[in-house]
Amino acid sequence: MIPKAKDIMTTKLITVSKNDDINEVIELFISNQISGAPVVEDGKLIGIISEKDIMKVLTVESYFNLPDRGRVEKFMSTALITITSDMDLYSIADVFLANHYRRLPVVDGEKIVGLVSRRNILSAILELSTV
Repeated sequence: MIPKAKDIMTTKLITVSKNDDINEVIELFISNQISGAPVVEDGKLIGIISEKDIMKVLTVESYFNLPDRGRVEKFMSTALITITSDMDLYSIADVFLANHYRRLPVVDGEKIVGLVSRRNILSAILELSTV
């Protein structure tokens, strides 16, 4: 049987708010050894913040000597690709292959219910090959 997103997704999510201070988010990433997090408001997914998003803005601000780093809203990506919990492993892999994302939010309507990473896909593929 081919696994679906609900079978392989991570459900213990570390999320942030659009109003969180970006320095606190950087500390959160480092202390939890993560490279990104969903941005959630009232349980609804409104964006994703990644190390790359933060580095892009910080690089520009450093160049122009701008000291105010600000809030997550200034850094987050809002152009999102999401998947549903019933999407199968191979369809999810196709989405990863067509995009540069490292993780995909799993949504039920607008509510985030999990994340599937490229590593989740690799683990599921390995498990299929040993069955």
